[in-house]
Amino acid sequence: NHESIVPASEREKYPEVEGNKKGLLHYSDLTVLYNSDRKVPFVSAYNIDGTDKEKVSRTSFRPEPRIKTALQLDKAFYDLRKDGPTEFEIGHMAANNEMAWGTDAQLRAYRTFFFTNSVPQAEVLNTGIWKSLESYIITEAAAPSRNKKIAVFTGPVLKNNDPQYIED
Repeated sequence: NHESIVPASEREKYPEVEGNKKGLLHYSDLTVLYNSDRKVPFVSAYNIDGTDKEKVSRTSFRPEPRIKTALQLDKAFYDLRKDGPTEFEIGHMAANNEMAWGTDAQLRAYRTFFFTNSVPQAEVLNTGIWKSLESYIITEAAAPSRNKKIAVFTGPVLKNNDPQYIED
């Protein structure tokens, strides 16, 4: 229940979502509670079924068509630094390989590549401990002796006084 996850005072920041009057972004076994002010999820909530894991291909991040593009971070945000590598990487909240299970594994994985299911992450976090945590969850769910179904809630930790990220 999204009402127990996001305080009532913050729910006004949910975007207008085509086809959903509550402002929630629903996918197969994934729901994103999106903060349109900060342009990142409050939380991505999803299920993993390790009993039916599949190998899937990756795609590129893209805008979520059910909400206004202006409410989303985009590729240009991650390319703000022109003189070297970007400061931030696009970090999945629900990762494509975590969602790759069942008969529609490729579709589930594909739906994780919306900007609304991502947050800016420092490269060392995204390719280090965050990737290790994702791998651990997948391994645990898929272990033959376990066959676990796991519910995951993930999102950024934000404060009202976080510094702005702006480059001239």
